[in-house]
Amino acid sequence: PDPLNEQQIEQLLNHFRGQHYYEFILFLARVGCRCGEAAALEWNDFDLTKRKVTISRSMSHLGTISDTKTGQDRTIDLTPMVVAALNKLKLRSQKNANFVFQTPSGTPVRMSNFRELVWYPALKKLGLPPVRIHDLRHSCASFLITRTKDLYYASKQLGHSSISITCDRYGHLLEDDGPTRLIDLLDEPALTAQDR
Repeated sequence: PDPLNEQQIEQLLNHFRGQHYYEFILFLARVGCRCGEAAALEWNDFDLTKRKVTISRSMSHLGTISDTKTGQDRTIDLTPMVVAALNKLKLRSQKNANFVFQTPSGTPVRMSNFRELVWYPALKKLGLPPVRIHDLRHSCASFLITRTKDLYYASKQLGHSSISITCDRYGHLLEDDGPTRLIDLLDEPALTAQDR
């Protein structure tokens, strides 16, 4: 994975803010789901009050709908910023819209078209490296793990079939050169029953 760093993500979001695909880019950068999963989302998959979304299908680059990569549904968390953006998007959406994220003409987002017509031109204009749109998932995973230090939560959010995949891919992010390491807690005196 070659993720964009936080400053680059902010630069990208600022570029798209006020444009048609802002919510789509924000969702991918802050939620961490796969591109096809985001493209297949419908409004009834969301509980914006509880800040949750259920991922149960994926859209191929040809527009066909199938199960998720792991074949499992999952319910994941949304950030407050994503919820606010989605509430605004919902107000602007056509009443009978099948999919949450659409092209300006109201058709489903086809990732191959999106990459060539929107994504790569934006990266070039901003002077950012030509990373894949899928690398937003890796950026989100990196931020999540370095901030929370919780591989189990990250694994559930990302939809990995096992935590070992998350460990193999992102475990290096948990290296800590700070003054207090988790191993140092082993030197702390154990609480006796009387102390509890």
